[in-house]
Amino acid sequence: MQPSSLPARPNIELLKNQAKDLLKAYRAGHPSALERFRLTTRHYSRLPDNDLVRLSLSLGDAQHVLAAEYGFHSWLHMRNHVQRHIHERSDGGNVSDERLYPRISS
Repeated sequence: MQPSSLPARPNIELLKNQAKDLLKAYRAGHPSALERFRLTTRHYSRLPDNDLVRLSLSLGDAQHVLAAEYGFHSWLHMRNHVQRHIHERSDGGNVSDERLYPRISS
């Protein structure tokens, strides 16, 4: 799966809301939400819809899916990247340093 790009001006609140929306869609059994979990989490890749919904996944699970879709190893890495990006943007700094919070390579 090819990672999506973060918005040019990423916002952690927007990303939190996206994760909450994904969790709501998962809980409602929306096929697209279930597929997103399958595509980003190996443990869920072969589970049928009914079994996946019965797992009662959490907001943290949805955050993990979102982070993986954006090419990060974890929500924490993505959140730190976004916070650093916002801080450096406000300081006029360079946002190119990926060493501390690496993205998943494809």
